Amino acid sequence: MTAAPRDGTLYDRSGPVILRSGVIYIVRSREYAGACVSYAKVEPLELDADAGTFRFRYINNPHCGDRALVPPGNS
Repeated sequence: MTAAPRDGTLYDRSGPVILRSGVIYIVRSREYAGACVSYAKVEPLELDADAGTFRFRYINNPHCGDRALVPPGNS
């Protein structure tokens, strides 16, 4: 996926999400009055359910409101 979904209803806001290996998640920051939204891709690499931790890799877009999720030079 090269861009985060535009449709805000596709993001789960109901509570915690159960992470699974081999799945890439698209996340966005919370919306606050006057603040911009940021987007990222998160891929769990190691999950430890007993400890409640995970190690992950991510690609984030530092530009306000920009949904692109491809590192520069990789388009």
